Amino acid sequence: MDSSVYINAFVPEPFTILGLRLRPLSIGHLVLLHRLESPFVCEDSTSITIGDLALACLICSLDYASGIALLDNPILAVEIYRWGLRSANQHGWRRLCPWIRRPVDLKQKLDLFREYLTYSMEVPGYSVEEGKGKAIDAPAWQVVRMVLLSKTNLTDSEIMDRPYRLNMADFITLRAIEGHVDLVDNNEIEEARRMANEFAARLAEQRRGNGDS
Repeated sequence: MDSSVYINAFVPEPFTILGLRLRPLSIGHLVLLHRLESPFVCEDSTSITIGDLALACLICSLDYASGIALLDNPILAVEIYRWGLRSANQHGWRRLCPWIRRPVDLKQKLDLFREYLTYSMEVPGYSVEEGKGKAIDAPAWQVVRMVLLSKTNLTDSEIMDRPYRLNMADFITLRAIEGHVDLVDNNEIEEARRMANEFAARLAEQRRGNGDS
């Protein structure tokens, strides 16, 4: 069993983006990002701007209650505009001196934020026996939230602010204890995926060779 996925759930790696120290991604963050229709969580997004990134980082630097308060701010647009200028190093007197601005590498920052999201959503490996699982027409985070509310002494505010991967680790462990899922070693999953990819590549190469002949 790969225990690192559980250890990292309790003590996640820190991320700092655009000068902001991000909190571990939480259910609260996901709710707020969906509420703001952030392109980081909307599948139909086509392009992401520095403003989108700055807003996502700002949300993920706050706890859920502070994020809600931010949305209730009547001058939210002005605050976000000012934060966008600060994060892009184009605030105050620097706007009058373009030759000393330090340009933001948007691609690098976007890649880092995506790494933050991917890292924050890593969960213990598990499998569901055919016939045991049941599809529920609700976001995964809502299912996790309701199970933890009903099976633990955690409060709603605690669940909304806990690291997402810690909530998921507890959720999956609970389901395993109840016999709904089987825990699987993540390393074994990665090895099986690697072998499957290699087999698919060899098969495709063989087919190309047969076609050429």
